[in-house]
Amino acid sequence: KAVIVVDAVSGFGNGRVIPAGPLRETVRCGLARADGVVVLGPVQAPLPPAVAAAGLPVWRAWLAPSDAAPDLAGRRVVAFAGIGRPQKFFDLVEALGADVVDRVAFADHHPYGPRDLARLAQAAQAAGARLVTTEKDAVRLPAGHGLEIVPLPVAVDWQDPASADHLITALLAGREGAR
Repeated sequence: KAVIVVDAVSGFGNGRVIPAGPLRETVRCGLARADGVVVLGPVQAPLPPAVAAAGLPVWRAWLAPSDAAPDLAGRRVVAFAGIGRPQKFFDLVEALGADVVDRVAFADHHPYGPRDLARLAQAAQAAGARLVTTEKDAVRLPAGHGLEIVPLPVAVDWQDPASADHLITALLAGREGAR
């Protein structure tokens, strides 16, 4: 069993594979081997044309703060992220009521180093703000960096949770069968 996950807003980006684009395989190959598609983002966003044309089952979902997310309402923050679409993270932090005084976008999978951390610390100190990032980025920070950086955990919320349960059960059953 295979499921393709596509961003509801950016779709398949420019449709090209790495390094010319964001994809790890062509859209045609991915959809040909897929048993379904998870469209992650606003449910009112139209389906990417290639997904609509593929005739595969589609599950809609979006990222939301998990129950463990810190309360950011009214807090001044410098948000930073090195993910595929950092604006998605910045929008989420803002939606939580944070006063986002600076947004610092890095390339996807950015290897954070001392210069990056010094720049971020300076921005936060100058603005009297806390540093907030994704959990994905938090684990890529150098050990012992000494900064107070708040990771924002997220969870997937499904438009149809029962259907999502069936999807996950089928995927796990397929994985067990492959062993």
